[in-house]
Amino acid sequence: MAKQYKVLTGLDYPGKGGPKRAEPGDVVDDVPKESVGWLVEQGVIEEVRGSGVRAQQEQQGAGE
Repeated sequence: MAKQYKVLTGLDYPGKGGPKRAEPGDVVDDVPKESVGWLVEQGVIEEVRGSGVRAQQEQQGAGE
């Protein structure tokens, strides 16, 4: 299964068959691999884990 990312800021990106658009709150699994790192770093997307818990929140110690 491809990693899933929750979109935090509207995003246009290349997809199969042409340009794609994702809006805040959308969960996508087709973000270009070479873009994932900087998109996460800039807070545009965040990884979603199997249970729906966001990886970024886990790393920041959310809920403490």
